[in-house]
Order: sequence, then C-alpha cells, then structure tokens
Amino acid sequence: MRRLGLAVSGGSDSMALFHLAAQWCKDNGVDAVVLCFDHAIEGENSAEEAKFVCAAAEALGLELVVERADPPVREGNGKSLEMAARDARRAFYMRAAEAHRLDAIATGHQRDDVAETVLLRLLRGAGAAGLSGLRPNSHASRPDSRALPHVPTLRPLLGFSRYELRQWLQSRGKSWMEDVANSNLKIPRCRMRMRGIPALAAAMGEEEGRIVEALAQSAAILREEDGLLAQLADDWLAAHGGIDAPLSLGALCNEPLALARRVVREWLLRHAGAEATGFETVEALLAMPRGGTLNLPGGAIADIDAQGYVLTRGSPVLTRELCPACPLPLSGSVSWGAYAIATSPCATVERTREAPGAWPASCTLSARAICAAGGLSVRGRRPGDRMRPFGIDGSRKLQDIFVDCKIDESLRDAWPVICAGEEIAWIPGYRIAAPFAVADGEEVVRIEVNKL
Repeated sequence: MRRLGLAVSGGSDSMALFHLAAQWCKDNGVDAVVLCFDHAIEGENSAEEAKFVCAAAEALGLELVVERADPPVREGNGKSLEMAARDARRAFYMRAAEAHRLDAIATGHQRDDVAETVLLRLLRGAGAAGLSGLRPNSHASRPDSRALPHVPTLRPLLGFSRYELRQWLQSRGKSWMEDVANSNLKIPRCRMRMRGIPALAAAMGEEEGRIVEALAQSAAILREEDGLLAQLADDWLAAHGGIDAPLSLGALCNEPLALARRVVREWLLRHAGAEATGFETVEALLAMPRGGTLNLPGGAIADIDAQGYVLTRGSPVLTRELCPACPLPLSGSVSWGAYAIATSPCATVERTREAPGAWPASCTLSARAICAAGGLSVRGRRPGDRMRPFGIDGSRKLQDIFVDCKIDESLRDAWPVICAGEEIAWIPGYRIAAPFAVADGEEVVRIEVNKL
C-alpha cells in the first residue's frame, strides 16, 4: 500500500483513527490522505468539525481533501437524513479515491458501532450475512452494506470500544469534537445507542460494555460462519452450471435448508437484483410448484418449468431508492441493476451512436471534463432531469428524450443514466452531453454498457 485515505469527521472515533493511522503511515512509508466531508446539514456543526479536522491535518503536514455538500444534504426522495448523508459521504470518498489514487480508505468504526449494527439488523430479521456486522476489511471477506465499491474499506478499530478510544485520546492530550447529530433521537442508530443498549443492559443487570462486547463477539462468530455458507453456495452453483445458468430447484431439494436459502439468495441477486433477495421471496421461490410463476420484488418474474428449473424474465423495475447512484471508476467494471458497465482509457473517439435498446452501447467522453466535474457515476432517472446534448442547442428534459427514443415506459426507471458530477453525461443509445465531448489532444474515457 502506498496511499491510504483516512475518513475523519472530527469525532472521537475518527480522531483516534487519525492519530493512530498517521503514525502508522509515517512508520511504514505510506502517504496518509485525510478525507473530510462537510454535510452542511442545517442545525448541525459539521462546518466547525471540518475546520477542526483541517487544522489537525495541517498541524501534522498531512495531505487534505475536504468538500462541502452543495446543496446541503437533506432527507427526501425516499431517503432518511441518515441515508442521504451516508450516500453523499460515500460518493465523496469514491471521488477522492479516484482523484488522489488511494489504495484503500480507513474508517473509525469501532466495537460499539458493531453492536448497534447487529441490534438494528436483528430487528429487521436479518440472517447471518446481516448479523455479521461491520467487517474489518470489506475486500477480504464478503462485502457488507457499508463497503465502498472498488476501493477496499479498512476498519482497524473494531476491536476497541468508544470508551477505550476516548481514554486513549485523553491520556495523550488529544481533543475531538462532539457531533450534535449523535444526539438526534430521530435517527434509529442514535436511539439504539442512547436508549436501546442502556435499556438492554439494565434489563439484564449487565454493564453496557459487556453487552457491547458480547454482541461484537457474536458478529465475529457469524462472520466466519457466513463466509463458509457463502463459499458452499458458490461451490454449489459452480457445480450446477454456474450462477448464470437456470436454477435447479430439483437439485436443491435434498440440500440443507440453510444452504438452499443461500443458493437461492445469491442466484436471485444476480438475476433479479437486491430487492428480490428478501427472506419472504426466497421462501416463496423454494415452495413454488413446477409450472408456477412468481412476481419478484423489483419487477422481474420467475418461472419454474416442468423439470424444476427457474428462469427470470423482464427487467427489475429500478428506481433511485431501490438502486441508488453508484460511482464508476475511470478504468474498471460495475454491475448496476440489469446492466454491466465497463470504463477504460481509449486512444480514439467514437463517432457512431447505437439505437436505444441495442446492447452493448458505448461512447467516449473527455477525461478532463469528467475529472473537473467530480468523477463518473450511474443512477436511475430523477424528476426534473435535464441534459445538454452534443450538437443540439440548449438542454432537453430526460423525459422527452426517452419519448423521442421510443424507450418503453416500463423500462425508463431501469435505464442507466451516466453522470459526471451532478450533470448527465450520456444516455446509452442516445447522444453524449456537450460539456463532455472530447477536444483535440484530450485524454479519452470509453464507456460500454451491456445487458446482463
């Protein structure tokens, strides 16, 4: 590792990470890059926290990347304030990782975060994968919901409690700031931290620290068991034609129920999207009679033929709530909904344009304009979306573009919208946007979208 990003907000957990990781990087010849995101949420103190982090980074002479949300993060469009803040923060980390060539990003998550996550997911009826909690290294084991795509997410402090980290900071005269959002009882995690765990400890006659330690231990045990179950499911699918082949319920019927559920879950994730992998859907599919049909959450349909093989038809109906924006690297590949998206540097400019619905669809964009805008991402359409097409004066509504291109209304929520920063850069099957056209001598990024 040569360059490590440190996600620092100014709170005690992230400041412990800041000081510990900065010293580790210095001792091991690794460049530490401090990443600080100001959510600009009304009524919170994120601006003061950002100034605090900047001062700390400058005092140690560390490289600093700081960004303030514009417009401010707010709830809406089906997202709570916590979800919106998380998505904005993750997008910032991905942009920073791409722009500053980071090999990994470290966060200050600690043992109390694990315990809170376990309890919150338990209340949602999660299985081993969810109850495994936060993982020390998102790329060394099965990915978790807080992992950043394409960049390893490291959590070196999971073995320590919040209290231990604060004691360590105080013993060395290090300060931190209290985030006012951490006392907002409208946020489920804050309620669990301030009311749920204390009430559980009181009911059981235990110290809160002991409750947290036990929950973290359970998460660690489940993490290993989940990894084994996932590997068994992968092996089963590989032995029965691979994950892209029709799923044989006949072959699954003699397997242990836990393995059968995991196999179905992994297969559905591939063929129908994350929305179709819930417990009730998995159970319904396992219980389907031959010749039956099941409408899956997200819009796809599962059919079982007379031999007991499951196939899916139709595209999942994706919205930005079901399939949120996903960062795209300048070189790599990503799965988004029913599409595979590949990006790569390119020596030539493509002048042709495919018809909408002809896959694969491809384009070339200006690498300079992409970086200036803040990087690439893919998302679903949003109300009020407009685009500035190359070769056409002014901007056009995305809705009008879909109509003119004769894209069926049932497919429009699932159609990938390629963005650079906050601006639409390309609609597969249509034109690129004028601001991202390649000028003579510029570096080029090629994007190809194909149907899975």
